[in-house]
Amino acid sequence: RLEEQQNVAQAAQQMLLDKAEELKAREEEKKKLDVTLVSLSDSTIKIEREKAAAAEKLQFAEQEQARLVQERDEMLANLTERFKQKSAEVDKLSATLNESMEYKSEHDRKIK
Repeated sequence: RLEEQQNVAQAAQQMLLDKAEELKAREEEKKKLDVTLVSLSDSTIKIEREKAAAAEKLQFAEQEQARLVQERDEMLANLTERFKQKSAEVDKLSATLNESMEYKSEHDRKIK
């Protein structure tokens, strides 16, 4: 009967040792997972920062593009206006030249 109790006690002690080993292994695994989690958190923070910086660069590029488009449109409008003014000047000069030629032709006919 004593031997039986010793066997039960030994089995219980072995079971406690096994459980202690299992707990120790789980704690080690938890530490590894915690390190991995911290690493992933750091990576996530880094990615979020890079994403924010990229969004800022994109916004700046879009604003710059809009500014350049506006500048181009203004230059085109100015050139169009100048072209219209020059065309009007050419039309006036052409009309004046035509009048002068007609006058000269009439004058030349009167002389003959």
